[in-house]
Amino acid sequence: MNTPITQMIWPAIAAMFAAIFVTLWYAERTRLHLLSFALGFLALAIAMAIHIAFPALLQAQITPILHFLACLSVIAIVWGAANRVGQRIPLVAMAGITVVSCVLLWASMEADVKAAALIVQNGATSILFGIGAIALWYAIPAGLLDKILIWLMGLQAALGLARPALVLLAEGELDRVMARASSFSAVLLIGLTLLTAALGLTLIALAIVEGIEIKNKRSKIDPVSAFYDRTTFEALAETTFNRAGRLGLPSTLILLAIDRFDAIKQDWGEEASDMVLRAISDCVRQCQRDGDLIGRTAEDQIGILLVGTASRPALKLVDD
Repeated sequence: MNTPITQMIWPAIAAMFAAIFVTLWYAERTRLHLLSFALGFLALAIAMAIHIAFPALLQAQITPILHFLACLSVIAIVWGAANRVGQRIPLVAMAGITVVSCVLLWASMEADVKAAALIVQNGATSILFGIGAIALWYAIPAGLLDKILIWLMGLQAALGLARPALVLLAEGELDRVMARASSFSAVLLIGLTLLTAALGLTLIALAIVEGIEIKNKRSKIDPVSAFYDRTTFEALAETTFNRAGRLGLPSTLILLAIDRFDAIKQDWGEEASDMVLRAISDCVRQCQRDGDLIGRTAEDQIGILLVGTASRPALKLVDD
């Protein structure tokens, strides 16, 4: 096994991407899609490392396993990208494509039909990337990085299908294809490698931007009530009021004041007053509806803005 170190650079980069996503997830463990990205690049790193370091193992038994790792990598990356924008993907169908392609690849390798093996390997991963690009496109993301991600996945699908297309156009004569288009195949391979690297960098950039947005949002949240702080609530309330007025919707502002809050704080301490505020905030949160704007407007006061609710229904909601 005489593997040049330079050939192991790309598996090392994929492993580095996986480590970065694990680190980012550890800083904010609610973002499970980061673990999915890590799994995707780790599977890719393992598959490529085995492919490069142990070329003698590339037989009918090991090739479907490496193909399974490649499909798992794509599915994990696609699922993570879709999950972060709240978009569903057909996981069952993608798993089915993976299983069927592994079986077909094994059969092709056993029969020594190289053309069919090439079609299955490239075609399956390309279809999976295509499904991801379509799913993200339907989510209609507004961010530039999300749009770049869609394009990268789409290009992955297009370039991945280019090599099987050459085989089909040559009526399965793989030797003829490789003889006449070896340079083109090399360009495709380099392009796919660069696209995968760009995909990883884009996902890292998205994760960092997302982390910054979460941090900024938390800085606008009152730490005791877990509602908006006064400044943020007032700014959002003004914007919401104006929008509701333009649409002709009724709006009601409710201010809930806690009785004897200062006395509780003075007699029992700040920790006790915080416990009271948390308990009341939990009660309010249980009745919160989609679209309700809630904030802590004073030390002993919670503000609730109800859009589309007139005063009488609002009063009943307060009583409840």
